[in-house]
Amino acid sequence: NISKPLWDWVYDWVGDVKDLHYLQRLYGGEVAYLDFFLGELFNDLKSRNIWDNTIICITADHGEALGEHDVFFNHYSLYSTTIDVPLIIKQATETNQNMVLDRAVSTLDIAPTMLSESNLGIPDQFEGRRIEFAVQPEDHWSDRYLFCEESHLHGITIIQNQWKYYENMREKSQFLFDLDKCPTEDFNLIEAEPSVRDKLK
Repeated sequence: NISKPLWDWVYDWVGDVKDLHYLQRLYGGEVAYLDFFLGELFNDLKSRNIWDNTIICITADHGEALGEHDVFFNHYSLYSTTIDVPLIIKQATETNQNMVLDRAVSTLDIAPTMLSESNLGIPDQFEGRRIEFAVQPEDHWSDRYLFCEESHLHGITIIQNQWKYYENMREKSQFLFDLDKCPTEDFNLIEAEPSVRDKLK
């Protein structure tokens, strides 16, 4: 159940409802609604015989906290619930059907990937990388640092491989997570892993 006070605008939405699972299911219904109409769109593309040469990218600008880390129905933090968003790409030639890439990428990678998939040049000033839809050596992405920031809590996070450093400058708090061992970010290793902390900080 929801026990902490909610922001006024959240209260205007949920009222006196305290059943968190009920509200989570409402969010799930919203996702199902979108999923249904994406299916309608895809069926229309297939009926027009343009599905096979159409490139599709589905993503989001942010996630949503549904009670995790005591954040309710908001996206002002930099926990994974907020910054991990769907990224689904359908290639025009589906040579790698149903492939799941188990590595972190950035929304900066979307534009160069879509341009490359369309056989168009990638401008030199683009900071993102083309997402390779193939198995690659582990060290291909090991030099990659991913950055996120947000203004509400003056937060910044840096991710490299399994490590994530998160600093909330407004509350003067620091976190270090091993995303491989604890993807839910429940254990702060900021004191236990000083070498990793100093490297990312």
